[in-house]
Amino acid sequence: MPELKEYIALAKSIQDKEQTRHVHELRSALPRITDITHKAQTVLDHPGWQFFADSLETRIQAIEKKRAVKTRQMIFGTEMGHELELVKIELNVMDAEIAGLRYAAGLIPDAIETGGIIRAAAGSVAD
Repeated sequence: MPELKEYIALAKSIQDKEQTRHVHELRSALPRITDITHKAQTVLDHPGWQFFADSLETRIQAIEKKRAVKTRQMIFGTEMGHELELVKIELNVMDAEIAGLRYAAGLIPDAIETGGIIRAAAGSVAD
């Protein structure tokens, strides 16, 4: 029967192997992450990026105005039954479009931020 010291040594060796594997996986992914971060930064530095971001924000604001009107119509309107369900469906469609536009607007900045965090973590692990 193994003694406690042998069990602790075995557990430590397994943990060390898992940590070493994780570091190697991180290092192999680092060039890909660096490439994605560089491409995202290139997109963000492009002069058309601000136009794109402004267009998305303008569309979000327009949808939010329509959504406010539909919400008021749902609460205070005379729609009942099927008509009320259609208003609710329109509100859900507007919510989904707003969520999609916000997701699209955040893709590039999130990629840059995530790449920076991972590169910083990889640098601290390598040290």
